[in-house]
Amino acid sequence: MASQVFRLFLSIALCASSCIGYCQGLLPVKLEGEVFLFQDGGVKLSDSSDAGSQFLMHFGRSGYVYQVIGSEQVLQGKYRYIRKLAKNGIEVGLLASEEVFEGGEVSYEMVLMPDDESVGMYLFKQNVGPLTHESRLNAGRFTRVTRLFEVGLKRRCGSLSDSGREDPE
Repeated sequence: MASQVFRLFLSIALCASSCIGYCQGLLPVKLEGEVFLFQDGGVKLSDSSDAGSQFLMHFGRSGYVYQVIGSEQVLQGKYRYIRKLAKNGIEVGLLASEEVFEGGEVSYEMVLMPDDESVGMYLFKQNVGPLTHESRLNAGRFTRVTRLFEVGLKRRCGSLSDSGREDPE
């Protein structure tokens, strides 16, 4: 059932109108050096143990490290990422990941659908894992923390070069 919902959701994302990120270049070409904040929407699409949780994910060249906010546990894994542009101009990012969790292998996929260059929606589907449910589906929001930092830094640097001092925002 979760697999069918995931395929349906992906089809809708690729065929939807302009309500989801319709411009090219909203998602990064590569994830290396990016930091994302993911917040599970708490939507019960399946037997979800992540309902309402938040986590930070730091991406390297082909690996990542993440931590659930409010937890001491730090996990890492490897990933593959591609950015796709559908025929109708909707951009999505596809992320496939593998890691070890509680002594077992976990593999999952995420579909990233941007609202703009900094935020968007994601759909998470676990394919294999040591938890009692083999397949699970979550949805939520993401924020590109690195993008927010870049925008804020450019704004501050621009105000410094215009007036010679920092803008009192």
